[in-house]
Parts: sequence; structure tokens; C-alpha cells
Amino acid sequence: MIRSNIMILNTFFVILLTVPAVMCDRVYLEDNQDLVQESVLSQGREHIKLLVGMVGDTIDLKCNVISTKDTVITWKTNGKIESKPNNQIVTTKGRKSLIEDKFEITNITEEMDGDRVSCEYSNSLSEGRAEAILQVYKLEVETSEEVCDTCQGEVDLVFKEGKRNLGDANVEERIKTKITKITNTKAVEIYGDNSGYFVTLPIRTAMANGEILAMKPKIIKDGFVSDTWEECSCESGGANVATSLGIAAVVILILAMVTCLIWKKWGVNLISRLLIRGSQQ
Repeated sequence: MIRSNIMILNTFFVILLTVPAVMCDRVYLEDNQDLVQESVLSQGREHIKLLVGMVGDTIDLKCNVISTKDTVITWKTNGKIESKPNNQIVTTKGRKSLIEDKFEITNITEEMDGDRVSCEYSNSLSEGRAEAILQVYKLEVETSEEVCDTCQGEVDLVFKEGKRNLGDANVEERIKTKITKITNTKAVEIYGDNSGYFVTLPIRTAMANGEILAMKPKIIKDGFVSDTWEECSCESGGANVATSLGIAAVVILILAMVTCLIWKKWGVNLISRLLIRGSQQ
């Protein structure tokens, strides 16, 4: 009986010693301007954040783990381990260590909307994870046949979430900030509804914007989907103008040469006759 009580006490003391260490362990994704907390936080989702990106974006995530034990960080996408170089940095102070690691999400695509990227750790005493759910926005350009063909007028840029519309207030605030930066507009100029966020720009301004072109937007002319943005290329419109000016210059040059030849043939004789008449008088 006494031996049994001693064993229970030993177990109890071991638990007392290990619980503080476990409670000290912590994992979190470092602040990132594209990483936002859910506006309505549900119990059990405190470790989850929303990652707002555009098609074509590259976003860097940084994970930090504070632990009292040797710990390794693992990155996963939708539960699958990501193969990457081990660039973890460990800083030790007293009994605690800070383990830092980075993960780069490159060339974000529409299909990645809803993907879950997690930073996970485990050691002999505890385990945990911090997670980011991608909110990916694609771009569609709504225009008319006339605006597209003449390269004159305005187009509507429509930023839509790839697979779904979460409707989160913090996501909306972040995506509007990204749109204002890309389009060089103000937040008040962005109109939003259930189908997306709209910005109106002159077609030439839109087509001269490298960030817009990098998103490889889908073109919709008079309600019909067009294959490529190049069909509305202001460069081709500019080339047509340049061609017209070139033809006009050639015509003027030919007229000038013909005029010169006529002058040489008839002009000299005319002046000679006029001079002869003047001397006779």
C-alpha cells in the first residue's frame, strides 16, 4: 500500500514538473500584412488565420515556436508535408528556445483558393500547429467590343475570390487595400458585392499596368469570354495609328517629289518666259 502511494506521488510530481514546460510551448505565424484574423473568431480556431493573395502573388510565411525541448518545424499544405531546405534558426535563452522557419508560397493560382498551409511542431512533451487558409482573388476585365477594338473608353476590373466567397470583414479590408495599391485608386472608388470588387479604369491605363497584366485576367467582351487580353491590346491599336501616320507621311513625300518634278519641268520655262516678256516691254 505504502509503495503504491509512493508511486502515485512520484507520478504526480512528474506531471507537476512537465505541465509548466508544456504550457510554455507555443507556435504562431509571425505578423504578415496579408495574414488576417477571422473577424468572427470561433472556439477551437484560434490557431487559424486567413491569407489574402492575388493570382500570381508570392507570399512569405514565417513560423515561430517557443519551446523548452528540442523541436523541429514541419510545413504542410492540405496535410501533405512540404519538401524544403532546413533553414531553421534556433535561439536559446535559459531553458527556452525560439525556433524560426520560413516558407515561400510562389506563383499563387486560382486553384489554390481554400488551401490550408500549416506550420507544425512536436517534441517529447507537446505538439501544436498554426494554420493559414488561402483566400485567392482572380481578375476579370469587363469591356465592350467597341472599347476593345478602338482602345478608347473605360473597362471594369472585377476581383473575384477563386472558388468561394467567404465574406469576412478582415479579408475585405485587406483585399481592398491590395486593390488600391495595384490600381492606384482610393478605397472609396471600389464597389463590392457578392460577385466581387469592381474598379473602373481607362483601358489604356489598365493595359499599361504591369501588375494587372501579371494576373493574366480573363477578358469578357459584351458578356462573352475572350481568350486573351491581347485581343484588346492598345499596343496593336497604337501600331495601327503608327501605320496610318506612316502611310500619310509616304503620301506627302510622294506629292512633294511630284511637285518638285513638275516645277523643274514647267516652272523654269514659265519664269524664263515671264523674264523675256518683261525685257521686251
